[in-house]
Amino acid sequence: MITGEVTSDREAVVSIRVVGPSGEATVMAVIDTGFTEFLSVPPEIVDRLGLPFVTVMPMKLAGESEAGFDVHVVSVDWDGELRVIPVLKAEGAPLIGMALLRGFRLTVDGIDGGNVLIVHLEA
Repeated sequence: MITGEVTSDREAVVSIRVVGPSGEATVMAVIDTGFTEFLSVPPEIVDRLGLPFVTVMPMKLAGESEAGFDVHVVSVDWDGELRVIPVLKAEGAPLIGMALLRGFRLTVDGIDGGNVLIVHLEA
């Protein structure tokens, strides 16, 4: 089970640990159900952890604009399991997308300070 909270900015956030060849970091990541990929983190995290580059991925953004994002590889502590996943290098707050939430139930209490709960769904 992963827990977090709803901020006063109305964002559902959880703390996750990301690990790369040059170290690790704990980041507060915003849950974004409109983001279909696994995870995005800012360039400074990618660079500090020395995350290996894989490719550039074109993506459509809100408003139908297009941009290319560098894709790297990272290990993330997800519900007590270290998973190796692709991560997008992107400005702004780290984002958790629907690919990382696959197989999990997300519950959000939509009030300031509300609980965020991510629970593995048993097959």
